[in-house]
Amino acid sequence: MMSYNTHEIYQGGIGEFTGEHFYAADTIGTITVMTDFDFNNGTESVASIPAGVVDWVLVELRETSGGPETATSNKKIMQRALFLNSDGGIVDLQGTREMKFDIPTVNDNLYMIVWHRNHLGVMTADPVSLDIAPIVYDFSAAEGNAYGGSDGHKDLGGGVYGMRGGDADYNQEITVQDKLGFWTPNAGTTVDYETYDFNMDTKVDNRDKNDVWVGNNGNNTQVPN
Repeated sequence: MMSYNTHEIYQGGIGEFTGEHFYAADTIGTITVMTDFDFNNGTESVASIPAGVVDWVLVELRETSGGPETATSNKKIMQRALFLNSDGGIVDLQGTREMKFDIPTVNDNLYMIVWHRNHLGVMTADPVSLDIAPIVYDFSAAEGNAYGGSDGHKDLGGGVYGMRGGDADYNQEITVQDKLGFWTPNAGTTVDYETYDFNMDTKVDNRDKNDVWVGNNGNNTQVPN
């Protein structure tokens, strides 16, 4: 069993002044109580959303004897749906900061990946250290903490870095299709929990397009395939 304490911020929900995910108060009631990652074999669900939680994330571990470029999808040893707290901390389904994973004995380099429903996934730039417990990794503290640097991680201001938003179709590429195929047909509507609400404030409007999608159009995840 391994314990982790991980911190990540994603662009779409970042508060302009507080540094926290500002939409939590508006949408906390709309977060699904069952994980929405349909490609994940897990069936994680809760009776109610813990206090402070703003969304689901999917955490993945990959083990490889080489560098980060060799941490491809076939090196996956664990994948689990967890929660993102309003301060960017990733917590377990009970809202506890320290997460415990049951995984096989690790003999090689271990890389951690965080996926989100409408942001580009990020991977640790360096192997996570197994010499301390819990293992702590703060993606948000530096651009280079995510593999690929600025290509996969965005400067959100105030010394905070986070995942790039605007990936409505969750194919890990932000393109014109995310705007024309998803945002445009729904512009002007109010929604609960949709990927084309890029800033996740429940309103599909120009703020989604101009503040999130425009600056990320043309980017794709740097997580090795």
